[in-house]
Amino acid sequence: MGFPLPKGLIKVYQEDQADGQNEFIGEDAIEHTPRNESISLNIGEAFDLVFEHQRKELQRVDRGHTAETHEVIIRNHKSETAHIKLSHYIYQRFWRVSDTSHPYTKKGSNTVSYNIDIPAGSEVIVRFTLEMDEKQVLFLE
Repeated sequence: MGFPLPKGLIKVYQEDQADGQNEFIGEDAIEHTPRNESISLNIGEAFDLVFEHQRKELQRVDRGHTAETHEVIIRNHKSETAHIKLSHYIYQRFWRVSDTSHPYTKKGSNTVSYNIDIPAGSEVIVRFTLEMDEKQVLFLE
């Protein structure tokens, strides 16, 4: 945004299509945030979107090297398409995505992010495999 934000509460409003008035849709507290930094707000939970996350498989490839497969099922019970940003935090230092069902973006050094559109009344399954190495080696692609 180009300017620092002080610690406090951020309230979010959205225009109601029916009457053009602003409606309060949620709020979240933030810490002091320096200029040009990103913030993430949790402004509520959607009761008509359901997420199920499971680690489906954990495999030891060799000493200190593991592969784990994750599956996230997202069901949209809304009457319109839902635009979802799904983020998965990775706790290991050296990792790579070796297989994925959807395109992803690497965010920083420890997060993969998926932007998914889920049509009304349907479900989408996001599946990905992470290879992690606890040793001091790098994956070259």
